[in-house]
Amino acid sequence: MDGYHCLGRLMLLLFQFCLRKNLFLFSILSLVGIQMLMALILSDLSGELVSLQLSFSPERFQQVYSSWSLEQQQAYRNHFGLDFVYPFAYGGFFCVSLAHLIHKNKVADSWIWVITLPLFAGIFDCIENVFHLLLLDVNPMENAHLVLVAAISASIKWGLLFATMVLIVLGLVAGFIHSKR
Repeated sequence: MDGYHCLGRLMLLLFQFCLRKNLFLFSILSLVGIQMLMALILSDLSGELVSLQLSFSPERFQQVYSSWSLEQQQAYRNHFGLDFVYPFAYGGFFCVSLAHLIHKNKVADSWIWVITLPLFAGIFDCIENVFHLLLLDVNPMENAHLVLVAAISASIKWGLLFATMVLIVLGLVAGFIHSKR
């Protein structure tokens, strides 16, 4: 079996796994639970968190981070334990959601690959987390490359999540249209 067929087989196995009945409930409960815990930990950071994630310059990263109080900086440090689990929660939920929509709408098997988009978003989220952790212990002004890699990873993550949301909305609309026929 060549690499292409092996990858196709793995994709089909992932798709079939995502269609398991209790997996949707488990994935949504995991996502909501972790989201609630992270919201508690990061409640004081609100909008500045995304600004930090998308800081392409060391000056902006330093400006956002240093504007936080010591308690807020510690809260940011403390959230990483959950933030390395969170990509698995949202990645799983969106992967399962896409698989169910593909199955329900009888989309061609050639589109099964889209269920991997949120999984790749999760990978880039973890890369972003690693570089943000590194940046907390060094001077961002002297490590612009770390800021850049973190920001590029965050941008790719958000792009993949946006594409996932668009596909979910399209799947829901297609399902609604098919149900009215």
